[in-house]
Parts: sequence; structure tokens; C-alpha cells
Amino acid sequence: MRAILDHLSRVKRPAISEKVGEAAAQGDRSENADYTYNKKELNRVIARITHLTKRLDELQIVDRLPADTSKVFFGAYVSLEDENGDQVHLRIVGHDEIDTKSVGSVSMLPWLKPY
Repeated sequence: MRAILDHLSRVKRPAISEKVGEAAAQGDRSENADYTYNKKELNRVIARITHLTKRLDELQIVDRLPADTSKVFFGAYVSLEDENGDQVHLRIVGHDEIDTKSVGSVSMLPWLKPY
């Protein structure tokens, strides 16, 4: 998350701000598609930066096992086995931690992340 925030703050936002400035310098903004598009994109990037900043402020790194290991918490790795002995290995994650690229199919439980 920090890498994404850094990229948005240091690379993407300044680049889009420059495009907005260039488009604004062309004159009438009401009929300027470049200005309108880039202004919307800039607002989207600013909203994402704000969201990531708030999330990073709230994060808590867990580097030890919980006191009660009979319960499953976020970040836990779990194995599920069906009656045929087939196992599925999952990791419990928050909604913004889901890595859809590592999933072979759409998960019915969006808070579970295969490992």
C-alpha cells in the first residue's frame, strides 16, 4: 500500500496536475475535453491518496500468534478439508488486501485469500 501511495503522490498526481494546467491554458474550459478528463482523473487520484493515507494510519502489524489460537483472525492462514479429504488453503484478509491475480476462480467468500 505504501508503494502505491508513494507512486500516486510523487508520480501520478504531479503528472496529471501538469496536464490539467496545460489543458486549462488552452482557453475555454467548458468545451475542453482534455481539461475535463484530466480534472476528473486528478480528483480520482486525490481521493485514492486520501483513502490510502487513512488506511495506512489505521493499520496494525501483527507479528505474533494470537493468545487464543482456537479462533481465526485477519491475516491467519487456514486449511479447510472436505469429507473427501480435499484441502483448500486460504488466508483471511480484509477487502482491500484481496489479490485477484492469485485466485484461479472468483471466490464466493471475498474475505478469503488463497495462499
